[in-house]
Amino acid sequence: MKNLVISGASRGIGKAIVLHFAKEGWNIAFCSRNSDNLLALEKELEAINPKQKYLAYTCDVAIQAEVKAFGKAAEDFLGNVDVLINNAGVFIPGQVHNLDDAAFELLMLTNVSSAFTLTKTLVGKMMQRKQGHIFNMSSIAGLSAYPNGGAYNVSKHALTGFSKTLRDELKSHGVKVTS
Repeated sequence: MKNLVISGASRGIGKAIVLHFAKEGWNIAFCSRNSDNLLALEKELEAINPKQKYLAYTCDVAIQAEVKAFGKAAEDFLGNVDVLINNAGVFIPGQVHNLDDAAFELLMLTNVSSAFTLTKTLVGKMMQRKQGHIFNMSSIAGLSAYPNGGAYNVSKHALTGFSKTLRDELKSHGVKVTS
C-alpha cells in the first residue's frame, strides 16, 4: 500500500490530486487552512475508498510550526511516505516596488518555506529507505518573470531553485524530486 502527503489539498489542483490518489488506493495525509473543506473532502474520500486511511489536518502553511506538526502527524499516521507533494501556494499580484512587506512575507512563507519545512520533516526516512518522490508545485513564474507577478515570481523562482538543489542532493539517496 502506498502513502501520500500533500499540502494545500482542499480545493483546486490539490483536491484533484487527492481524489486521484484515493481512487488508486493510496493512504493520504493532507492539509489545508479550511477545516470545513477538509472535513468535506475526507467524507468524499471515505465514500470513494473506505478501506484506505485518510488524515485531514488543519494547517496554515505560512506558520512553520504548524507545517512541522503536520509533517510529524502525517509520518506518525502513515509510517513511510512514498510521495510528498508540496502543493500549497498563494498568488498576490503586484510589482516588487509597491508590494507591502506582509504580502511578500506571506508569499515566501507559503510558497517556499512551507515546502522546505515539510520536506525537511519527511525526507529523512525517504533517504533511509532509498526511495520516495517529492513534487514541488512551481509555476512558469519559476522559470520566467512576467508583468505584475512581482514577489510571486520571486517565490516561484526560489521554489524552482530549491527543487534543483534538492534533486542534486537526493539523487544518490534514491529519492526523486520533480518541480
